[in-house]
Amino acid sequence: MQAIKVIVTILFLIVVSAFAVKNMGPVDLFYYDLSLHTQSVQLPLMIVILIPFGMGFVLAYLLGWIDRIKLKARIHRQGRRIHALEAEVEELTPKPERAISMPVED
Repeated sequence: MQAIKVIVTILFLIVVSAFAVKNMGPVDLFYYDLSLHTQSVQLPLMIVILIPFGMGFVLAYLLGWIDRIKLKARIHRQGRRIHALEAEVEELTPKPERAISMPVED
């Protein structure tokens, strides 16, 4: 399974590299500064595409990480509850009485 992940990763990197080589032309990017004046900067098209992609990847990773932490906390709480309920069942289960052996007389 690990080998498949490595192969898919390498193929993905090859595709991204080929895309980057073909899209290195400059693009004017316009934005507003703090005083609401229009500014521009020239960046390669690949950078303009990769920045939002990377930001989306990081955001999705962080949201997944937060969900994982919530799930671990829930599992921990439920484990404690299960342990408490098992202890309660053990406490409420009637204990078998010991059989007292009486000597048999002939």
